[in-house]
Amino acid sequence: MKKIFTLVALMCAATTIYAQDIFVGGGLGYTSEKTNESGRIKNLEFTPEIGFMFNERNSFILGLGYGYCKDGGDELHKVSLLPYYEHSIPLTDKLSFNLDLGLEFCRVCGEENLVDVWGAVGLEYMLNDHWSTSLNADVFSIGRITVDNDGPETNFCDFHLFKTECLSVGFNYYF
Repeated sequence: MKKIFTLVALMCAATTIYAQDIFVGGGLGYTSEKTNESGRIKNLEFTPEIGFMFNERNSFILGLGYGYCKDGGDELHKVSLLPYYEHSIPLTDKLSFNLDLGLEFCRVCGEENLVDVWGAVGLEYMLNDHWSTSLNADVFSIGRITVDNDGPETNFCDFHLFKTECLSVGFNYYF
C-alpha cells in the first residue's frame, strides 16, 4: 500500500511540471441503494479536488474524500484518496462530455481498506471564464476490500456496472 501512495505522489509531482492550467473544486455525491439485508444503504460523500490540465481535453485530478454511510442501524465513516484522469469532449463552447478513469484508496471506520478502479461519465458546463459545474454518474467500479478487525484478515472483491444511483454534483474554479 505504501508503494501505491508513493507512486501517486510521484504522479502528482510530475503532472504539475507539464500542467498548463490548475483548477480547484470539489464534488458532493449521494447514493441510495436498496439491499436485501438491511433495507436501504444511504451514502453521502464530499470530495475537495485539485486538477492539472495538460490541454483543453486532458486533466489529472487528485481528490481527498470523506464519506458518511448509514446501513440499517450501522453508521460508517470513510476517508479516501482519489487520483483520476479526465478526458473532456467539447459538445458546445460551454458544454463538454467527460470520461473519468481513476483509483480510490480508502479506509472505512479503521477496519476496512479498499482499493478500487472506477469509471464515470459526466457533463460539465462553464458558467464563465473561471467557474464550472458538473453532473457525474458512476459507470463501473471493481475493487479489492480487506477487512482487518481483531481477527484474521479477510479479502474479497466487489464489482458494480452501471450504478445509476451514484450521482455527484461538482464545482470547479479555474485559475
